[in-house]
Amino acid sequence: MINLVYFYVVITVALVVLLEHFPIPHSPFPIPYSLFPFIQTYYCHMKLNLKRPIAFIDLETTGIDIVRDRIIQIAVLKVFPDGNEEMKTWIINPTIPIPIASSEIHGIYDKDVKDKPTFANIANSLADYINDSDLAGYNSNRFDIPLLIAEFLRVNIDFKLEDRNIIDVQTIFHKMEPRSLRAAYKYYCGEDLIGAHDAENDIRATYEVLKSQLERYENVEYEDKDGNKSYPIKNDIDELQEFTPFDFLDPTKN
Repeated sequence: MINLVYFYVVITVALVVLLEHFPIPHSPFPIPYSLFPFIQTYYCHMKLNLKRPIAFIDLETTGIDIVRDRIIQIAVLKVFPDGNEEMKTWIINPTIPIPIASSEIHGIYDKDVKDKPTFANIANSLADYINDSDLAGYNSNRFDIPLLIAEFLRVNIDFKLEDRNIIDVQTIFHKMEPRSLRAAYKYYCGEDLIGAHDAENDIRATYEVLKSQLERYENVEYEDKDGNKSYPIKNDIDELQEFTPFDFLDPTKN
C-alpha cells in the first residue's frame, strides 16, 4: 500500500514538471485526467496571457427576448494583465414586471428590485468600467452582449464593440467538444465512425452509443436542476423514456 502511494506521489510530481514544460495540447503523451484530477484544477487556475483587461460579463434578465426584456442583474469579473481580478455586481430595477417563470430561475423577484437603481442610473459608470476591456462570457455573443448593447442604446450610450476582442467560451466548448453522432461514437465507443451520414452506419452507431451509455451511467447518480438526486439510467426502455421525455404536440414544453 505504501509503495502504491509512493508511486502515485512520484507520478504526480513528474506530471507537474511536465505541465510546466509541455502544456496539455503539446504534451508528448495523453494525460489520464480521471487518475490525476489535479491537472484540470491546475488549468482552471492558470493565468491568462492578456495585453489589456478582459471583462467577463453575465446577465440575469426578465426573459430571453433581446429587444423586449431588461437586465435585472449584471456581474462583471474584470481580469487584468498582471493577473489581478476585480468583481462588480449591480442589481437593477428593470422598470417592467419580472415574470414569475424568470424569477424561479434566478431567484430575483419584483420586491427585490423595487428600490434599486435603473439601468439608466448605472449605465455611465458601467460603460466607463468596461470601456478599456476586451469582453467575454458564456453564450455572450448571442445573448448577454446584444442585450447589454440594447440597454446602452436605450439610454443613448454608444458603447462600441469595434477594436476590442470578444470571446464566447460556449463557442470554444461547442467547437472543441462537438455533440455530433461522430463525436458521441468516438467518446462512448472509442472508435472513429466510418461512413458517417449513411443511414445504416449512423443508426448502427446510435445503437452502439446507447449500449455504451447504459454501461457507463448505470448506477451513476444524477442531480436535476431542482437538486433532486436519482439513478435514472437503467437497462429498461420505460425508465429511459421517463428520463428523456418529449412532448411532440407542444414542443415548447421540452
